[in-house]
Amino acid sequence: YGSYRYRKIDGTRAASHGAWDYLAFAHYLGSEGNFPFLNNRGTTAGPGGAADDRIERRSNNAFDLVDGTFRLGWRPTAQTRFALTNETFARAGGLAGVGSGQTRRAHLATFRELAHLDGSLAPSLPWPTTVNGQAFTVLETSALRIPLDELGVGRADRDTTTLTSGGQVLARTQLGAQQLASLLLGGAYERFTVADRLCQQSHPTRTRGTVTMALQDELVLFDDRLSIVPGLRWEHLDSAFPQDPCVRRVLRRGGRTIQDLWSPHLGLRLQLQPWLALLANGGQYERAPNFGELFGDGGRIQGNPTLQSERARNLDTGLRLTMPSLVPWLKDAAFEYTFFDATIDHLIQLLSRSASVASPANIGRARITGHEFGVRGRVFDRVALQASYTHQDAFDRSDRRADPTNRGRRLPGRPADDLYARLELAWSVTTPLPLGDWTRTLWPGRLSYDVSVIGDSFLTVANLQESRIAARLLHGVTLDLDLPLPRLRLALEMKNFTDDQTRDVLNYPVPGRTFYATLSWGFGAATPAEE
Repeated sequence: YGSYRYRKIDGTRAASHGAWDYLAFAHYLGSEGNFPFLNNRGTTAGPGGAADDRIERRSNNAFDLVDGTFRLGWRPTAQTRFALTNETFARAGGLAGVGSGQTRRAHLATFRELAHLDGSLAPSLPWPTTVNGQAFTVLETSALRIPLDELGVGRADRDTTTLTSGGQVLARTQLGAQQLASLLLGGAYERFTVADRLCQQSHPTRTRGTVTMALQDELVLFDDRLSIVPGLRWEHLDSAFPQDPCVRRVLRRGGRTIQDLWSPHLGLRLQLQPWLALLANGGQYERAPNFGELFGDGGRIQGNPTLQSERARNLDTGLRLTMPSLVPWLKDAAFEYTFFDATIDHLIQLLSRSASVASPANIGRARITGHEFGVRGRVFDRVALQASYTHQDAFDRSDRRADPTNRGRRLPGRPADDLYARLELAWSVTTPLPLGDWTRTLWPGRLSYDVSVIGDSFLTVANLQESRIAARLLHGVTLDLDLPLPRLRLALEMKNFTDDQTRDVLNYPVPGRTFYATLSWGFGAATPAEE
């Protein structure tokens, strides 16, 4: 339970009996979402710009969410296993709009049902081989209701349904002592329909058939010091998107398109020392827009049927350093560094279309380069540290003749800097805090502090100052306690404890200081560690 009537209930049960096993998981989450925030009334900073700012409560932001999973597994032999899994997800709630444009009645309900049957087989062959197969069906529906005077997109009263069915087979085999080859074959069929009560003509049904084949080979040399992993992925898409008379004329492109998308790649790993590895990956990747990007309508984010497929050329290289235990007080220390460089033609980028609505669009060419750092370690078995930092330079590199205005500007929605760090102090009966004998009476627990820093970004390709989202600095603290009753735990959490009034990348207010309390109890069979 937490601030603004935040409530969450989870339940999990897993067991096995002979060749059979099962897992059941149920989850409920809900909140009123009526947190206070700073409404700038749509004006920017400057002379008189903040004069009309005021604190308001978020309206029409309540939601309820349920999620459930059930899996039944069967292992008739040591080499064969089957599992049937069903996942159900449903969410209903208001569409609150941006801070300067609150709503009262806009509503969106979504539902998803996923069922898949998985099987694995390890046939008795002279060389180690495994075969994994999957057949799946996914049903997704949404019901959008927007009154005429809300969200600035006009009235909406429509239901959408996406039905996807397909399957795939993945075979892996060892060729000699130094090669591991794999082959993936798959196929899927998607169907998208819309029921619109405001359009006098019917929306056409959109369909897409996909055939996928992927080959990969891992070559291991010099006593596992060098790995070379070439691969190739091919996708054949047959899409039928008839013109839609219910959308604006400029978006009425349609017809049948057939695409063949090729994605070759190469990966390298060089283990210079047991504690030092060099890594590199490169390749070309092609991706077609999915149905959500093309035709989806979630109120705040609307699809764009004119999208083109994007093509990227990616390169990343780095190192992984696992520190040996040189001193007894430092354990599990590791450091990672990665440099990445990507050039994307027709990048699919989410852009702000109005004050309340965003939509994906193509950017002629984009260049994204940057660095990633990661570090972790434990000191005296009490203090644990983990941190990650990413810096990226993401710019529009479109042809000057095609887009002379925005070339050289930052890509929207992509902050240049992103930092996350977490520091944890743990204690127990065997490792008490070094503050005197009285600490041995404390309940075992962990006290952690985390900080998240996200740099500024823009909502538009023009990088207008009024579309700038300021940098965010969010602090959190959590106390976890093992209560005297066996396997009963209590967690107390405070997020954004400096009460920073900020916004997300789509200009929506983020809650200020919030509190949460979680009580958990495991009452099944004890694990070996607990015994």
